[in-house]
Amino acid sequence: MDSERRLWNDEVVVALRFARNTVHHQLAEALEPRDEPYPLVTTAVRGQSRVVGPPTILDWFWVPIGQLPKPEPRFMDKGYDHGKQAYQDRLEGEPVANALAHLSVLL
Repeated sequence: MDSERRLWNDEVVVALRFARNTVHHQLAEALEPRDEPYPLVTTAVRGQSRVVGPPTILDWFWVPIGQLPKPEPRFMDKGYDHGKQAYQDRLEGEPVANALAHLSVLL
């Protein structure tokens, strides 16, 4: 039971629940694609160096809190403010992969 309580009190999980509720109840888009710089790899082929790989890749990021709609009052339960703050602190502007990696460690 302690591990379950720890999971639901984890700030990233709280932020993810806030995002999930916003997407579900307000039909909001909480993710946005971005082209991000990709680490370039150089390789030597017959005495010449060349760049391998694209200069950017498409990645998914959490949108700023201001782009999410405010919920109807009936969806603003006692955990709304905590979830909103957790979203701002832990997810906003960050790659989605970071939250998924965090969850994989928790589970």
